[in-house]
Amino acid sequence: MRQLVIETDDGTRGHAFPIRRAQTTLGRRPHNDIVIEDRMVSGQHAVLTLSGHDLVVEDMNSTNGTYVNGVRIKRHQLSPEDLLEVGNCRLRYQSDGLAEAAFSYEKTTVLTPASSGFGADKATYPYTVPAALPKQLAMVQYLSGEGSGREILLTKVVTTVGRQGAQAVAICRRPTGFVLTQVTGSGGLQVNGSELHDKELVLKHDDIIEFQGTKMRFVSP
Repeated sequence: MRQLVIETDDGTRGHAFPIRRAQTTLGRRPHNDIVIEDRMVSGQHAVLTLSGHDLVVEDMNSTNGTYVNGVRIKRHQLSPEDLLEVGNCRLRYQSDGLAEAAFSYEKTTVLTPASSGFGADKATYPYTVPAALPKQLAMVQYLSGEGSGREILLTKVVTTVGRQGAQAVAICRRPTGFVLTQVTGSGGLQVNGSELHDKELVLKHDDIIEFQGTKMRFVSP
C-alpha cells in the first residue's frame, strides 16, 4: 500500500490519500486528482507516476516549485517517509513496498482556509496550521517602508512578501533553515547591501533584506 498523509508543522498526521493509479496529479485546478486550494500551488503543479514498486514525483514547471525533504526537485523517486511539500501543504509518503491493483477513485480536495480538524467522512479534507505552534518561531521585522514596525511570524512552509503584480520575494522553510528567493520582478533584491543574483540564498540571523523601498530583518529562533 502506498499513500500520502497530510502532516502539520507539529508532526500531527491527518487524512491519507491512497496512491493506486498509474498517474496522480496534484494542483490548484479542479481537474486534478488531488486538488490543493492554495495560492502558492500552480494549476497543474506536480504528477505522481506509479510503476511497479516505484513512485516518482515530477514537478510540472510550477511557479513555486515542488520539494522533497526540503530540496527543490524536477523529478525524484520517492522513498518511504519522504516529505513532499507543495505550496503550504506537507504530505508524508508511506509505503509497505507491496504493489496493489490499480483502481479509480474520486477527486479529493485539500483545503487551506482555517477549519477545524480532519473529517474522514467528509467529501473534502481541510488542511490547517495547527493551533499549537512551536514556542520559538523565526520572523521578519519591517524596519522601514510600508508596514514599518510590523513583525511576520514564519509559520508556513512558504511566506510571500511583496505586492501582487510587482516585485515579491518568498521565504521558504526547509529542514536545514530558511531560504530567500525572488518570486516576481527582476533585480533590486538585496541582502546585507549586496544584490541577490542566485536563485536562492540561505538566510542567517540578523540578515537585512531590502526591495522596493522596504527593509526587513530576518530573526531566527
